[in-house]
Amino acid sequence: MHHSRRAVVAMLVSVLPVCSCLAQAVIEDFEHLDAWKVDKSKAKIAAATPAAVGESAIQVTFPGMAYRRLYKSPPLENADWDSYEGISFYARGDGSDLYGCLALGGRSWQSGHVYVYYFPLRHTDWRPYTIAWDDLVPESDVLPIGRLGALPPSGIQHVRLGSRWQIGHNNARIPPHTYSVDHIALAKKVPRDRAVPAPRPFAEVAARLKSGAALHVVCMGDSITAGTSLKDKDASRYATQTQNTLRQWLKRDNITVESRAVGGAKGWDLRAWVHRDFEGEPPDLVTVLFGYNDKSAALAVEGFRRSLNDYIDRVARKTGGKTAILLLPTIPGKRHRFVMMDDYAECVREVAARRGLAMCDVQKVFKALGREGVENYFADMAHPNEAGHQLMADTLARFLMNAAGIAIPDAAAAAP
Repeated sequence: MHHSRRAVVAMLVSVLPVCSCLAQAVIEDFEHLDAWKVDKSKAKIAAATPAAVGESAIQVTFPGMAYRRLYKSPPLENADWDSYEGISFYARGDGSDLYGCLALGGRSWQSGHVYVYYFPLRHTDWRPYTIAWDDLVPESDVLPIGRLGALPPSGIQHVRLGSRWQIGHNNARIPPHTYSVDHIALAKKVPRDRAVPAPRPFAEVAARLKSGAALHVVCMGDSITAGTSLKDKDASRYATQTQNTLRQWLKRDNITVESRAVGGAKGWDLRAWVHRDFEGEPPDLVTVLFGYNDKSAALAVEGFRRSLNDYIDRVARKTGGKTAILLLPTIPGKRHRFVMMDDYAECVREVAARRGLAMCDVQKVFKALGREGVENYFADMAHPNEAGHQLMADTLARFLMNAAGIAIPDAAAAAP
């Protein structure tokens, strides 16, 4: 009789809702997948065995999203969740160089209170992850989980796997990929060092350029940087043209300038992708230009400032301070966007000045063309055309040459 009672208790524990104290603060154990749904994409879910913990895990095939509603209203006993410092989970990838996405949300996985974390899929065995609340990036202009006035851990009501994004760097389609996740639980203590190293001094990059050493520059941003509207994006975007110009002027080919931008990205997207975008050897320099989509989302300049500062901090932490940061003030667009972006541009200048970061003021170059003149450099309201990208490339190349104290060739110096 004693053994039978223990068996019954064990069975009850296995079917208790995730809010139960007996579940030891497990958010989702994936032993049963009936409550999981997929969005309107071709995403697929299946049971994954062997599991990292227990009998079963979930396997998802994306692009797309899968999600589960934990409960309609968080129970009172979930107040204990607020004492936890983060979450833990297990993930197993498909060996690709892509990234999976785990998201936690409030009332709805489509609401503003959704927080994401991206992890690599290159590992084909189960890997444990323990992350602090601050490492989950909100998909809107809200504070991180657990901050004063933000969604507390006790308010988590949804779990989502996958991302709304169908494109990656330079708008390339994200190919199908598969990964498994298991045992999402709250982490009582999360050891972490939140210190932010100072970015690499820009003067070191300038000296490297002058010395003839190899230089690696990465351009981050949205569709403007990715080259949307260009007929030949790979050849004409300003990152490529900056590389070509510097190689021509300096007569050497050990300078690499590449774009890792994504069309449609806002500041909170860039912040969430830092682990992906700066995986591996840190570049010598990263240029940062975004804001058009943030403005379209009606983000006030105060929110834009928070997002920009947080992005700088995350890049500095991820690269260990080995990458210099060069800010580019948000450029204007055509018509009413010619003036609408000015507060963001001024904000970038203020952040650069306060933090002692280098800044190349491409915004002023466009503004100097005037509201009518700038029309010749844009394909639409937001995106520079080939001439616009060439203007940006020339401005950036000249800035780097001047910073390095290298004379610009006479023919180029005479150009407007």
